[in-house]
Amino acid sequence: MNLIIKTRGNQPIGDRDKKWAEAKFAKLAKLCPAETVVEVTLEDLYGPKGGRDKRVHVLAEMPHAPEPFHLEETDLKFRKAISTARARFERYLKRYREKHESSSRRPRKYWLAKVLEKFSRGQTDDGQTS
Repeated sequence: MNLIIKTRGNQPIGDRDKKWAEAKFAKLAKLCPAETVVEVTLEDLYGPKGGRDKRVHVLAEMPHAPEPFHLEETDLKFRKAISTARARFERYLKRYREKHESSSRRPRKYWLAKVLEKFSRGQTDDGQTS
């Protein structure tokens, strides 16, 4: 997994928050295929005015996915927004993994069962019995 942490806007965002986001999302590397590119963007919308303005945007490009995955969370604190975004992204990765593992295994299983059934009946590929 290739993880990219970026900031956006004019307001500076602390290195502690960036490192914390990197540590949180790096733990998900075992759920992602190796070719996955995950871009996490941290943004403080209103600056020093405060309010519910800490935004975390996640963009993940997964192999064999028809389009990139977008996720956005906004909260009072960066750590809360990062944690919520990470939890949602983890659920998405588990669904993605389950979907791709089951769909790739399903046809082989049924094909093998059909071949074994023919073999046990003594038939060849053209339907003749031996």
